[in-house]
Amino acid sequence: MTQIVEMQVTEIEIPKEMLRKRFDRRRMYAYALSKGSLRVKEWEDAALWSGEVVVRNLPDSVVVKLPSELSSFYDIRSDNHTISVSEKGDNIQIDVG
Repeated sequence: MTQIVEMQVTEIEIPKEMLRKRFDRRRMYAYALSKGSLRVKEWEDAALWSGEVVVRNLPDSVVVKLPSELSSFYDIRSDNHTISVSEKGDNIQIDVG
């Protein structure tokens, strides 16, 4: 019997074309807002969890490294999340489900 196991994702890659302004940060803050919503940047007052996350700047994208407790809580996999960016380009939302 073959069993396929999906691995949880601890890094979320965001294409730079989604970001409205030049991006050169190395760290940002992530906020757990609900079971299906995670934001990166300015939602501290509404967050169930908040903490600093490491950001890697690649030529065509930005990679946000999530702590394992967030990846585990959200059960984030490569095929179950969507990314959106605010009109100003400084709030990144990750919806899971």
